[in-house]
Amino acid sequence: QGAVGINHQNQGNSFGVYPNPVNSFVTITLPKNSGTTNAMLLDASGKMMFSRILTENYSKIDMSVLNKGVYFLKINSDNFSKTEKIIKL
Repeated sequence: QGAVGINHQNQGNSFGVYPNPVNSFVTITLPKNSGTTNAMLLDASGKMMFSRILTENYSKIDMSVLNKGVYFLKINSDNFSKTEKIIKL
């Protein structure tokens, strides 16, 4: 079974989150020149599981320690804001 991910094109900016669903690590790709970017992972009830500053256009987040379920990844930068639903298997 292949991995399914999310890849958005928005006014020349590309943003991706994959694989989704995820077992262990989720990868985030950000547009070039994203500026300061904050990533927050929330569980389905809205509880923040973690928050960190992303300094690269390519980052991995370890989700292996989290319980199975639905999570929301919020990405905020100087240039854009996105929220993606992630399924943890």
